[in-house]
Amino acid sequence: KELASQPPPLPAVREEDDIFVVEFGETELHRQAAVKDANLLELLRDNYHSIASRNADGKTPRDVALDAGLQENVEQIDSYCVLLLQNGNTKAVNDLVLCGYTEIINQLKTIEDSDEDTNEFINVDIPQLLQKVKQLQQAIKDGDTQTVDTMMSDRKNIALYRDVEGSSSLHNAIDNRQYAIALNLLQKYPSLALVKDIRDRSSLDLLNSIDEDSVSDDQREMYDQLKDALIATSGSHQMD
Repeated sequence: KELASQPPPLPAVREEDDIFVVEFGETELHRQAAVKDANLLELLRDNYHSIASRNADGKTPRDVALDAGLQENVEQIDSYCVLLLQNGNTKAVNDLVLCGYTEIINQLKTIEDSDEDTNEFINVDIPQLLQKVKQLQQAIKDGDTQTVDTMMSDRKNIALYRDVEGSSSLHNAIDNRQYAIALNLLQKYPSLALVKDIRDRSSLDLLNSIDEDSVSDDQREMYDQLKDALIATSGSHQMD
């Protein structure tokens, strides 16, 4: 009976999942975005994901450039986003949208008439992706395990979204005390354990902030399994 209650072993973090462990917080792109006459191209090429990163104030590098009144830096970031799509890199654009960088839509609208495929991607595919993220967030909040499973089967990377607070699907599940869903997410996407929000909190930090006395008897088993799994996963990555 004891063995049956144990969660299945967590698979090793897969390389394709790791790409979504986007560093939120003050990045080098944030710092350079506030510098007059900065050349941001090399930073953008090295790590386009940092475009979507948000600092502790919830601001992207583009926001930082705007606040500093450096329109030329804003334009460098906007132009690079457009260039990604012009080069056919729809994956990069999808990554940024999944990471909560919805500002990209306005930038891409400048080239929506360039051809039919581009137009469809901007006006159909991206809105559909955003709608699916909203649906998944709601299903997690509602504890709708079946919908969560179906959505993850239909689109594998949908669970790798980040919101404007930098929270992942795992953060959201824990925040809504949906421990069974959280455990399922962790087993399917171990790299989610590495994700930190804009306040530098991992999912384990979030779980530890919950008063254990408030965990109901019905939730206790899943809560304990989730905590053990998060500790094991976090520990294995610290040793790597």
